[in-house]
Amino acid sequence: MRLADYLARENEPLRSELERFFANFPADAPVSPLTLPAGQFLIRQDDPCGSVYILLEGQTTTLASQPGYNTYAFWDFEAIELFGEYEVLSEMTSYLAEVKAKTRCRLLVISAQTYMNWMMRDGRMFLSRVRSVLQTLVRQTAQERRSLFLDGTARMMQFLARYYEKNAKKGAAATVAMTRPAISEEIGFCTRTVNRSLRKLAEEGFVTIQRGKVRLTAKQYEMLTTELEHRTLK
Repeated sequence: MRLADYLARENEPLRSELERFFANFPADAPVSPLTLPAGQFLIRQDDPCGSVYILLEGQTTTLASQPGYNTYAFWDFEAIELFGEYEVLSEMTSYLAEVKAKTRCRLLVISAQTYMNWMMRDGRMFLSRVRSVLQTLVRQTAQERRSLFLDGTARMMQFLARYYEKNAKKGAAATVAMTRPAISEEIGFCTRTVNRSLRKLAEEGFVTIQRGKVRLTAKQYEMLTTELEHRTLK
């Protein structure tokens, strides 16, 4: 399918946004629409790298794993975002990390060669993508440095603060709509450590656990962020 044919099927305002984004995309290059349900993997670590994926709608999380260690979720992304371009730009032969749909996602798939042709003919887009890649790497590196020496409880506090920021309506409480194994995967510690950390935080008043559900109020969020800042500055 050609890009123009795909865009003709899109609704506003996304169509106009995509037309601007793809303004200098090669006219005859094929694109393939892809829909992923929540929980399904888009990219697997170490798989051969041959495509670039363009997230049009939804949210993904990026995961990395090493033998003998838990899988660690280190960044979330929302549309419009590209996956696989790090590897293509650096001429890697396999993907460096895993990408998993957190919500239902719609994407376009293009070949690595199409991506490079697009970048070579559109200097502004190329500069924009390089900046985006570098900014993401800088943010991830800063986060990894902050997290490197955090214990399970501190990592849990970091996760809860980030979850509240993303999901709570202004001034309202938020309930963590994730299972303990899912939280374990998110923070990179085992389920036993997750449960122990949550019990400790509940005892200290940082969270409330009701019928197994973790609840966080605006006041508790402020307490968490203050304590977390204190711990990371030690």
